[in-house]
Amino acid sequence: MFFSNNFKMLSVRTVLVDCAQTFSNTYGGALRQSIYVVQKSFRRNKFSLAHVPPKIPVKIRCMREEDIPQVMELRRQVRVQDVPSVLQTWLKLDPEGMKVAVNENGDVVGAICITRNHADLYFAGMYCIHERFRGLNIGIQLCAAVLARVQNKNILGNAVNAMLEKYIRAGDLPYIDENFTTVKNYIPNYVTHNVLTNNGLSENIEIEPYQENLLSFIAQYDATIAGFERKRILELSCKEKDSQTLAAFKDGTCIGYGSIKRSCFDAGRVGPLFADDPVVAEALLKKLLESFPQRKGFAMMTLRDNIIANSFIRKLGNPETDTCVRLYNKEKLKVDTNRIFAVTDMNFSAV
Repeated sequence: MFFSNNFKMLSVRTVLVDCAQTFSNTYGGALRQSIYVVQKSFRRNKFSLAHVPPKIPVKIRCMREEDIPQVMELRRQVRVQDVPSVLQTWLKLDPEGMKVAVNENGDVVGAICITRNHADLYFAGMYCIHERFRGLNIGIQLCAAVLARVQNKNILGNAVNAMLEKYIRAGDLPYIDENFTTVKNYIPNYVTHNVLTNNGLSENIEIEPYQENLLSFIAQYDATIAGFERKRILELSCKEKDSQTLAAFKDGTCIGYGSIKRSCFDAGRVGPLFADDPVVAEALLKKLLESFPQRKGFAMMTLRDNIIANSFIRKLGNPETDTCVRLYNKEKLKVDTNRIFAVTDMNFSAV
């Protein structure tokens, strides 16, 4: 068995309760002990993918643009606020890192990705199997397909607590980064931007909609947070259909930017939202919501330890939440979490 008997006693319910407590900034000894037990168990039982044939005939291949509607349906089954246009972007950036499992009828029954963020950093996500095809070893085949090309690379990923064991086994990510726990916030009803404020902005700060001549400034700023250059990723992201990107400038220098896009549930999903100052972050969030009126609900993925970002969510309403744990196989990502008010994406981007 992959997990020891002691680990089995640590129920998913216990982990969820502990993580919910941290959302209110009560990250105490109980959760630290839970994480220690989990990490110790992972290291002791590190899982290596073996060739396990699927129990039904399936074909594993690279994802195509025409697969996106079916992939989005899989994501809706697990109530994830993914954005179709983001998949289109990453199919241009790293098509080899995005795989689907297709049955004999040509239906997409599973998906996974491990996408290249830069030469030595890959990000794992979007692991999902159609509810009628689970337990048939399809996931093992998908994982083997994407892991084959990233041996000896640093891989990061996120896992909801309910999928912690399976995700780690699939991605072979044995370590937990305690400092990069993400909270998925979703408010199903319409939220008004009027509860947010931009009154604290100084007169020399301007917020402008994305234009191509601003890309280099935004990319330079983004690199100070991500720790590596993402200009091509940003260029495609900012041009996605059904999205809006705004950037804040102080005396001609970029000091923050953010994007809002339409999720597969038609919610306005904000991400990324980076800023040097909480006042700038709130002003950007207010204007992003204002610029995207035809949304059905609101979604934003914050870091558990960014108290101010989570205070913005509480201003907007009472969100449904879920917690994701950051996993890695070699190195943690070293970033300034105080400037990350919303992460870019849960499936493709490290920040």
